[in-house]
Amino acid sequence: MDKNEVAEMKARAKRIINRSKQWAETPEGKDHEFRLNFSRNLAKALKGRKMTNQALCDRIGMKHPQFSRIIQGDENITMALIRRIADGLDMPADRLFRKSREPAGAGK
Repeated sequence: MDKNEVAEMKARAKRIINRSKQWAETPEGKDHEFRLNFSRNLAKALKGRKMTNQALCDRIGMKHPQFSRIIQGDENITMALIRRIADGLDMPADRLFRKSREPAGAGK
């Protein structure tokens, strides 16, 4: 790879990062980050309680495919469902909304 190719790749990467930052400030980007933060906190709560996804689903009467979409951050959920999840984890619902310090993709 020559110097020009490396320079072009760096410039392209910088443009992608800038677009990503701009998107993160849009309502859609903020909603996406909120769902991901919720799902990270949910995954941490399950791990901390040594509980499987299926065990929580059984406990709160939810089908596993829906729970999988929630934990992946792909599903908008109601406040009632958030309450059921929090109750199933024996924790206050607000803990599921705390800002995560873990960067996206960490722990995968």
